[in-house]
Amino acid sequence: MDNMKTVSKRQRTNSTGSMSRAITSDGVTLLYSYDTIVGYVKGDRCVLVKSNTYSQTSASHINKYRDEFGLEPGDTFIYTAFTRRAAIDDVNIYGGWNHTEGAAGLLPWYLIVTPAN
Repeated sequence: MDNMKTVSKRQRTNSTGSMSRAITSDGVTLLYSYDTIVGYVKGDRCVLVKSNTYSQTSASHINKYRDEFGLEPGDTFIYTAFTRRAAIDDVNIYGGWNHTEGAAGLLPWYLIVTPAN
């Protein structure tokens, strides 16, 4: 299922279509491995999940995106941090193998940002 804000059809990034990307109505480029969003580009920032999060093939896809955007392995996010970064950036990364609950519901209590009093 495509992201609800997607305004463009997913465009193949490789010959088989297992890597693809789509642009949302607010200009965010979603990066897919199969049907799962593994990263996004918002403005001049690329956010990717760590390559050991999903399957070996998805890890290969993530590494190709990382190379494309000039990111080092340390520039990627563990899954919970990836979902939190997406929530902060107001990017819907849910669907595919990503959980469908809200990002904060998946995080340990010490990673949830609360407003200062």
